[in-house]
Amino acid sequence: MRLHAPAEVTRVACEAGYLDSRLACTSAAAAGTAALFSQATLGANEGVTIVAALPRGTVSAVGPILSEHWTLDQGFAFTRTAVGGAAALLVLLVGAIALLVWGVGRDRRYVGAATAAVFDNPTGATTRVGVLQDHTTPVEYTPPDD
Repeated sequence: MRLHAPAEVTRVACEAGYLDSRLACTSAAAAGTAALFSQATLGANEGVTIVAALPRGTVSAVGPILSEHWTLDQGFAFTRTAVGGAAALLVLLVGAIALLVWGVGRDRRYVGAATAAVFDNPTGATTRVGVLQDHTTPVEYTPPDD
């Protein structure tokens, strides 16, 4: 890694390894306004930390650079409004699904007697079968002519 500074680099340090490791890098050297750092190998979850010292007054903004990263927790904060809205939406959706299943049902049957589908229903009119309604229907089976 090469670092270019606005002034002469006076001292350098480099550490490599796991978090909070104090193991020195393979090499760290300063040459004028540049510094060169290298590390032979890094394993999984390992990193490199480099340090370069500059003369006092070289850099005017010396505070840390902090940036807030967006997380899922920020997008869905647990506030009374958010939890209440989610609960109301859940009740509304479950109620709508229950109303559809109860009112429309899953099946349809022909109007009239159980045999009306074959013999006695020229219009083809059908009616809804409720979810909890028990009904029996005859099975018509015609074997093949083979």
